[in-house]
Amino acid sequence: MPHLGSQTIDLQNLTLIGDRITSLGIPIKAESKELSRVSQALATLHDPSPEQRDAGLEVADPLIHDLFQRFKLLKPALNQANQSVEIGWTQLAGDAENGRNILLGSQGAICLTCHRLGDQGMALGPRLDGVAKRLEEQEIVDSLLEPSIAIAPAFLNYQVETKAGDKHSGFLLHHDAQQLVLRQALGKETIVRVPDIATMSVSDQSLMPAGLMQAFSAQEAADLLAYLCILK
Repeated sequence: MPHLGSQTIDLQNLTLIGDRITSLGIPIKAESKELSRVSQALATLHDPSPEQRDAGLEVADPLIHDLFQRFKLLKPALNQANQSVEIGWTQLAGDAENGRNILLGSQGAICLTCHRLGDQGMALGPRLDGVAKRLEEQEIVDSLLEPSIAIAPAFLNYQVETKAGDKHSGFLLHHDAQQLVLRQALGKETIVRVPDIATMSVSDQSLMPAGLMQAFSAQEAADLLAYLCILK
């Protein structure tokens, strides 16, 4: 059945609803996965854990299920070019030391433009430090080939249009009833007043474009992967 209803987020009213639920003193534990009531779902919606997102998507009640639709992970098929690169990664042994040199050299600029490793790079996307703790090897491969397969909530791309027609996009750093703060490319932060917002939506596409790994040879990709897999 096609989705019926708004595709945008009414941030001001969502904040008011959250404040109202809090004022009622409803005992809801943040770590609870129980989402049998709409009030419970709304109370966790601002920052749900992975377990809560999965639970919300499995609830049969459409009033609850639809609240979590924006967290549904889309898994587009890998394109043919990316598949050929992946085959190279699985067939070749990677050299982690060479992978480090690639990442920190001129070729790695396409990575460090948005990601930070140690004291190098930009902190727009997830830090590369500890990536092997957060992801399994295949998950790292998938995220490099198709970044939109899985997007952490903190790195969802919010798109905002004001009543004056100005358009902004970026990661949502902060919001309250008065304003929200978006982080954009090169670390720029933009403040938008909530009363000025006409529409706000969340993209299911990562800010990291697919196809970046085609800039590397299969051996270079294998070396880079080997290095990322030891960053624990």
